Amino acid sequence: MYLAPEPEEPSIAMTKAVWARFPDWPPYEGEFLPDITPHLTIAWGAKLDETEAAVASRLPIRTRASEVVLFARTESERWVPKMRFPLVEA
Repeated sequence: MYLAPEPEEPSIAMTKAVWARFPDWPPYEGEFLPDITPHLTIAWGAKLDETEAAVASRLPIRTRASEVVLFARTESERWVPKMRFPLVEA
């Protein structure tokens, strides 16, 4: 289950800009390209109904992205943050 930004275009543009800067590391390891679906994963697996009930009353969420975080998958299949890149408004 994920939340999608509205509008999605600024997030797609940012993803493409990061990818252009680091072409050897495509988003999602290239698995879902050429489509880019910006999102925030909020649940995975067995707790989808619980998560939907907990989140639904808190939507919509209004915020601004302030950084890009590079995550890496560990041997135990968990994702951990490795580097943070602050965003600067142009």
